[in-house]
Amino acid sequence: MEAPALPIITYEKPRHLDAEIVQTNKYRGKPSPEIDAAWLEIGLGTPAIRLYDDDLKRLNKSDTPDRPLHRIPEEFGGGYLAMLEVFHLLHCLNSLRKAMDKEYYAEERAMHGEHCIDMLRVYIKCTSDVTPITFFDNVLLPSRKLPMPDFNTLHTCRNFDEIWEWNGNNDRTLQWDGIGLDLGELMHFD
Repeated sequence: MEAPALPIITYEKPRHLDAEIVQTNKYRGKPSPEIDAAWLEIGLGTPAIRLYDDDLKRLNKSDTPDRPLHRIPEEFGGGYLAMLEVFHLLHCLNSLRKAMDKEYYAEERAMHGEHCIDMLRVYIKCTSDVTPITFFDNVLLPSRKLPMPDFNTLHTCRNFDEIWEWNGNNDRTLQWDGIGLDLGELMHFD
């Protein structure tokens, strides 16, 4: 399978993921408009992309009567509507983040949460990261009998920034409202 973005994929130097339990970044903290904006930028706020008939063949996708693919009207350039899976999964993760604070985000829907949890389960099983997570004895909490996991693990990551940049700046890039779709209708789930 060759996805349209595959040729632009580069890998970063191996590095330890900054994933400690107490770390902070622009995606973590009490709900705020700033945190919501950061998540939107890497999720549903990203542009869609256009696929062509030859892309559908490479992706083993069919436009069938019982499951017709969304066609972009010819007045907007034709083709088929798509988004990169990475942005969908980040949107799902954002939905789960919002579900953790029901008072701030009163509009979340349970069915969407179930979909997101299952999508992440499927993706995690598909990629099956086998990096060992070591454990350490917490000297600051000597009463704790169980060792603590060290989530600071070494990984070789795809360069997300390059993928994000490609998604928004290539000949396939589509602004949702530029093809007659109201992103606000999608946002009721986000």
